[in-house]
Amino acid sequence: MIKKVFIAITIYLLPQFGFAQEKNEFEDLLLLFVDEKYEKCMQKAEKYTLKDETKREPMPYLYIAMCMFEVSKIEDADELYPRAFKDALSYSYRYVRKDKELLYFDDNADFFASLRQEAALRAENELAEEKYSRAKYYYRGLAKIDPTDPSALFMQAYCELKSNASRDAMANFAEAMRLYNELTSVYALTKEQQDLMSYGFLTYSSHLIEEGRSDSAYSTLDYGKKLFIDNSEFMNGYNSLKKQ
Repeated sequence: MIKKVFIAITIYLLPQFGFAQEKNEFEDLLLLFVDEKYEKCMQKAEKYTLKDETKREPMPYLYIAMCMFEVSKIEDADELYPRAFKDALSYSYRYVRKDKELLYFDDNADFFASLRQEAALRAENELAEEKYSRAKYYYRGLAKIDPTDPSALFMQAYCELKSNASRDAMANFAEAMRLYNELTSVYALTKEQQDLMSYGFLTYSSHLIEEGRSDSAYSTLDYGKKLFIDNSEFMNGYNSLKKQ
C-alpha cells in the first residue's frame, strides 16, 4: 500500500517539477532530488554528463545545479562543499548551453528566481565590503545564464567600473542599456531582475554623486523613475539621493 501511494505521489510531482520528459528520462534523478538525497543525485547526474549518449542532455546539469543550490543552504555546508553556490551558478550556465531552446527553463522558473535572488544578495554583501571582484563573479554568473538580462550585466559593469576596468565597464553599461531599451515593458523582467535593475540605478547614481557628477546622477535617477515609479524602495532611494 505504501509503495502504491509513493508511486502515485511521484507521478503527481513529475509535471510539477517540470522535469517529466515524454519518456520520463532521468526519473531516477527526480526521485533522488524529491527525496532530498542531493549528494547521490549529483553523483548519478554527473555520470550522465560523462556518458556519450547523455552528455549533451541538459537535465543532468540542471539537477546538479539544483542540488548544489540546496546543499548551499545547509548549515556548515562549506566544510564539505565550499563552492556549492558557485557550482550552482556554473552548472546552471552549463545547463543553459545544453538547452539552447530553453525547453525546460520556464518549467523551472522558481529555481532560477531563487538562484537570482541569492546571487544578488551575496553580491550586495560583497559590495558593502567593497569587494568588487567578488561581487562581479555573481553578477557575471547571472548574466551568462541569461544573456538577455540587462540588470545583471548593468551591475557587472558597475563592478568593473569600481575595479578600474573602465573599458569593459563602458561596453557592458552600453549593452545593458541596449537590452533594457529593447524591452516592451519593465514587467518583461522577472521580479528579481526588476529589483536588481532598480538597485543598479540607485547604486550607480550614488557613485556618480560621489564622483561629483550630480547632473549625470540625476539624469540616471530620472530615467529610473520613469520605470520604477511604483517601486517604493526605489522611490525612497530616489528622493534621498535627490537631496544630495
